[in-house]
Order: sequence, then C-alpha cells, then structure tokens
Amino acid sequence: MKTLTPPPSWCINNTCTLVQNIQSLKQIQSRTWEMVAFCASWKLVGSENFHEYLTAVGLDEEMVQVGNVLKPKVTISQEGDKVVLKTVTSVSSKEISGKLDEEFDDTTLDERICKSVLYLDGDKLVYVQKWDDKQSTATREVKGDQMITTLELNGVVAVLTYERV
Repeated sequence: MKTLTPPPSWCINNTCTLVQNIQSLKQIQSRTWEMVAFCASWKLVGSENFHEYLTAVGLDEEMVQVGNVLKPKVTISQEGDKVVLKTVTSVSSKEISGKLDEEFDDTTLDERICKSVLYLDGDKLVYVQKWDDKQSTATREVKGDQMITTLELNGVVAVLTYERV
C-alpha cells in the first residue's frame, strides 16, 4: 500500500491565496453588478421639501434660493473598486470618489468638510456625510428610468426625482 505524502506548505499557502483571490473577485463582481442600475447620467426633474432640507443643512437663504432653481446633472460610474458621483450645475461641479463601505474625506458643493461613506443597502446606494454635529443621508434607488433620492437630516426629509439622460 502506498502512503500519500502531504503537499508542500507553499502549495497549501498558494491554494489558500488563490481561494481568497477568487472569493475577493466574486465579491467585486457582485458589487459591480449591484451598481449597474445606478451607473448612468441623471437629470433632476422634480423635488419635494428641498428648501427645508437645504435650510436644515445650514445654508444661508441666498444659497437655498440658488439651490432650489438649479437642475443638476448627476453621473454615477464605477472605476475599479471606486464609486464616482459627478454633479454638474450651471454654477459649479463636484466629483466625489470612494470605495464602498470605506470612509473618505469629502468637500461638499457649499465647501463643508465632511467624513463620508458610500454603501449598498440591498438595491439602494446610500451616501452618508458627517460634519460638525450633523449627519446627512442620501439614499438613491432606481425605479425604471428614474432615480429617486431621499435626503434626510435631523428629521427633515426631501425627495429628489431624476430621469436617466
């Protein structure tokens, strides 16, 4: 009867590394697939309670008025393991980029410095910003050719409706 010798340790370690790499790749592919619905350009077509939300953020009345008339175009894409959100208005543009589930430094359109995180919650893309003693949450959900964004800050809720461009 022949005795089997165990594989060398480098083989076992390489096998583990290969399995870990495959699992990591599957997770990235899964996350990419979940992001597909969001990856497009979107134009704002409607808003509810946005004035109140901007006031809760702490913007002065002039900036709130400007914010109410702007019709931003938002482009969401995925570059490698990062999610990129680019917002363009007639007045300014802003791009944020971050890995899902990892906190990153962020500066808003009105120049607030924040700690932010992007993550997927089922079929929703959630963007949380924290600054001073405040926290704002933007939850995006795609329904057909529309993206509904629900903004929440200290109990004030606004809903923005975008259409795919």
